[in-house]
Parts: sequence; C-alpha cells; structure tokens
Amino acid sequence: MRVAFALLLLSAPAHAGSVDTEVAADFFRASSVFADETLASHEIGMRIRVDLRELEDRLEVHADYHGREPFGGDPMNAGHRLLYRAELSYALVEDRFTLGLGRFIPAAVMFTPVDGLRAELKLGDFALRAFGGRRAITTSRRNVALDRFLPAAGLGLAYRSERYQAALGAGFSRDDLVLFEATREEPFDALSLYLDASARPIDALFLGGAISFLGRAGFTLGPVWSTVDVDVSALDLFNGHVWAEWRPLPSLRARYTFHHQSVAAFRARVSFGGATITDEAPRFLDNRIDLGWRFFDLGWLRPELRHRIRNDRTELRGGGRLEVDTLGVPGLVLRGRLLYEDVRFDAEGPDLDRLLWSAAVGYKKYGVDAELGARLLERAAAPVSGRADVPREIEDLAPFVLDAQRVVFLRGFYSADEWFLGLDAEKSLEESELRFFVQAGVLWGAEW
Repeated sequence: MRVAFALLLLSAPAHAGSVDTEVAADFFRASSVFADETLASHEIGMRIRVDLRELEDRLEVHADYHGREPFGGDPMNAGHRLLYRAELSYALVEDRFTLGLGRFIPAAVMFTPVDGLRAELKLGDFALRAFGGRRAITTSRRNVALDRFLPAAGLGLAYRSERYQAALGAGFSRDDLVLFEATREEPFDALSLYLDASARPIDALFLGGAISFLGRAGFTLGPVWSTVDVDVSALDLFNGHVWAEWRPLPSLRARYTFHHQSVAAFRARVSFGGATITDEAPRFLDNRIDLGWRFFDLGWLRPELRHRIRNDRTELRGGGRLEVDTLGVPGLVLRGRLLYEDVRFDAEGPDLDRLLWSAAVGYKKYGVDAELGARLLERAAAPVSGRADVPREIEDLAPFVLDAQRVVFLRGFYSADEWFLGLDAEKSLEESELRFFVQAGVLWGAEW
C-alpha cells in the first residue's frame, strides 16, 4: 500500500503555489480651530492582507482586514473593524468554471461586501458572473450583525479581448441607513444596473464610457447635521460618462470627457432650524478637455478646461499643470498647477471667482517619491469648505478640514522590496492647524 501511494505521488503533476502578504499600520493626527478653540483628534489604523494560491492557481484564499481606532481626542470618529474579504475559491474546471465561498466585494454600482457564494463561467472571451448572499458591511461602513439578514444578489456578463472590453450587470441589495442618532437604523432596498465599455480600435485612439442607475425605496433621513431634518420619499441616481483619448505621438495626447449625473430626490419636507425650505434635486453636466505635451524632453505641460452646469449655477474652470523632470539632477522634479474658476449663479447676487495654485519640488528615484510645496485655495465659507458646524457632536465624519487658504505640505513615500514608509503632512500658514498621516508596512511573498 505504501508503494502504491508513493507511485501515485510520483505520477501526480507538480503543484505550483504562491503567497503574498501585507501588514501595515498608520497614525493620523489633526488639529483645527473652531470659534477660537483648538481641537485635536488622533487615530491609529492597520491593514492585514493575505493572498494564497495553490494547486497551480486553481485554489485561492484571500483575506483583507482594515481597522481604525480613535483615541485621546476632542471629537472622535467612530471606530471601524472591517473584514472586507475572507474568501475561498476553486476552479472546478480549470480556466473555465470557478466557485467562491465567503466574503467578497462583487462588481456593483454600490459598495456591497457580501457573505455568500459567487460563480464565474468563462466561454472564450466572455465571462458570466453571479453572486448571492447577505450584505456584510453597510454603505455607512458598519458591520451587519450575524443574526441580521440583508439580502444581496446580482448577475453580470463581461467581454474582454485584446482591443475591446465591456461589462453589463444588475444587482439587488438591502442596506441599513445609519442615521446620526446612533441607535437609529432604517433599512432600504436598492436595484442597480451598470454598463461600461472601452475600446482601442487603432493604436493611437482610446475610447470608453459607462452608465449606471441606482434606485432606492423611500426612507427618512435626519437629523443630518445638528439642525436639519429631511423626509425623502425616493432617491434615484443616474450617472453616465464617455471619453476619448488620442495619442498621435508619444509626446502628445488629447482627451475629451463628457459626464452627467443626476439625483431625483423627491422630498416631502426639509426643515432647517425650524423653517421649511425647498431643495432641488442635485445634478450636473460636465464637458472637459485635457491636453498633454512633452516639450523638448524636459517635462509635461497639461492644459485643461472644464465647463460644468449645475442646478443653480454654471462653472467655468481653466488652467493647467506643469511638471519638469529633466533638470540635470537625476530624480529631481518641479511641479506646478494654476486654475481659475468663474462661478455664475442663476439667481440674483454676486458671482464667485476662485483661484487655486500649487507649487512643489520633488524627488522620484530609487523607490522614493517625495515633494515639498505650498498651495493657495480661494473658496467660500461653509458648507463649501466642508467644515463641521458643531464639531464636538460629529460622529463618523472627518471633522477636521483645514480652513486655511494657504497651506504648506510635505508628502513622501518610500517602497523597498519588503517594506514601505509614508508621510503626508499639511500645515496652515494662517492658523495653528496641522494635519499629518504616517504609515509603515511590511510585504512578504513566496513561490513554490
């Protein structure tokens, strides 16, 4: 019997496998000034990722965990302990039919981590995909209790060849809308459809586009900030864009993008501070042109122009970016950006002109990507700036948005074969506001 088992091992094909892992941690601190009061907040985060492939890649195991913990701050964000992926999959028919079981994030319009089963059938250049199970994490990034069943299911069809690819899908999911009162949750159902495609009919021409639709049932949302209540009877989101890029030369390219997005929100009541107001469904339509020219092999000049139509205003933005990467010193880079925006409102009142510029010196070589610079942003007051009106009552939002118009920044990242380090810091030149983020991680992989 031992001889027979040994002969079976000798006759079996060699099974190649591999494993890739990542373990990373980070620290975030932000300080901000509200009504002459300085507030500070801190968070630590971690990520653990494992990708294991065995039996000549027919058997795969994937896990991906993200965690964030606030500590020792004034206002504190909610903690997050989210397992985005924990899946075992096996190709029952090699390169043809695969089944996956566990937690995964399928292709969908909404962010929909699912605990369940998925299947993929490949027929030449086509792939038919299906999934079903329970929603594992809400769109508010809250874990769904194991004793609560929020159904999720979907179908998709994909085509991929050397020059053309397309994907069509439909899905259904139930979600818990987590309101700002921590004990309140309201479930709602969502149907979604999407279609995206891209093509390269000739070497110099790239084409693409996508449309998606998301329909939701009625729910009540409120209070949104500390003083707003909204009763919503329906919310439908339509999003579509097409683009074309032409590269006649390695040093010359042009891109055009058309983007339309609309939200049909039929609101029964919107109250702000006890007064009822009328709010129109938000939507916008964009036309954008981006050019790129590598001049005399010194760097890239990238002019851009965007025309956006909103419900109540029209925005025209123009400007460009400059990056010079041939300065006689290997790795040294100069970057600059200048944008001017003219905002014209339909109602009576003053129009708005905004200016944005940034300038930086950087270094990019030997695994290092770093830059030191400053930026100026002219913007209106809240809520355009995104700052919280009542920061000590905010939960699960980023309460710290630098109010300063002038900011100096330092960004750096170093990547080696088995580890990486990162730093991103911003300091206001007008207030005692500081925000910085540091991270470190270890990478390990092996093949057999």
